[in-house]
Amino acid sequence: MKIAQLKLLNFRGYEDVTIKFANDFNLIIGKNDIGKSTILEAMEIFFNNDVVKVDINDLNVFSENKTMSIQISFIPSNTTYTIDTIPTNIKDEYLLDQNGYLTIKKTWDCNNEKLSSLKTTIISSYPNNFTTPLVNLKITDLRKLLSEKYADVIDLDSINKNKSSEIRQAIYCAIPHLTLEETEIDINKEDGKKIWTALQNDLPLFFLFQADRENRDSDKEVQTPLKTITKTAIAELENELNQVKEKIINKAIQIGNETLDKLKEMSPEIANVLKPEMTNKAWDTLFSFSFSCDDGIPVNKRGSGVRRLILLNYFRAEAERKTSGEPQYYLCY
Repeated sequence: MKIAQLKLLNFRGYEDVTIKFANDFNLIIGKNDIGKSTILEAMEIFFNNDVVKVDINDLNVFSENKTMSIQISFIPSNTTYTIDTIPTNIKDEYLLDQNGYLTIKKTWDCNNEKLSSLKTTIISSYPNNFTTPLVNLKITDLRKLLSEKYADVIDLDSINKNKSSEIRQAIYCAIPHLTLEETEIDINKEDGKKIWTALQNDLPLFFLFQADRENRDSDKEVQTPLKTITKTAIAELENELNQVKEKIINKAIQIGNETLDKLKEMSPEIANVLKPEMTNKAWDTLFSFSFSCDDGIPVNKRGSGVRRLILLNYFRAEAERKTSGEPQYYLCY
């Protein structure tokens, strides 16, 4: 199957966008931070969720709807899929959308500030004659529906009632006028799950090759130079910080001694072998430097070019700071 189009809802910078694909060759061109990587990474999440994994920060920060989805439409092949040992055509099961595409939608619930409840559905043009899509009914429910509503128009003896797909086809054929409408069919249960398992073997393989490294603001290579900002600030405030540290240590030891005095009243043999001690960490280890955006979008969700520009201009600012008011030297970073 070939990809026909990609639709993103509330995914990163895209609130609602549809990207159409050509049959032979596709190229994405755009300026920094326009969303080129987002398109490719959305497809990686849809197919593999490996090189790039979905997380809560992928939700569009401006959306009031706390769900996000990645939806891909495929041009179906003429392949039949074996369900219940019966060759099944997805068109006969009404699993194609109004454009004749097989459209798979993956939706994540992002309420409560965390990802949960991945739901996979097929967006199809399905008969609205049924309260529940037939592929989601258990075989016992299909048999009941067949005998109660269609016994007068179907020869029940001619149908293998041990095969869900045969029962469904008999019911579809028994209705003279099927009215189709867009329907989301859950493919996580009953025969929907079996169909999805079979379809996955026919989906195209997708591999995301990242030509450059990510340069996240938490990466060691980025953090190492950026931590010098924290160290510089601490060095300038060292006297004040040492006074604060001494006050904290003295206060903690005072509280510890008061605790031991009370302990002596109840168990002097234990209190006499205890003494208060306090350890502390270097000031610069208490801080983690990172960048944040006014719109709440994490830097590592912005374009890779933006992250490289941030790092480059840190070095420019640092070079200027090092040479300001001093003889000019050639600096290499």
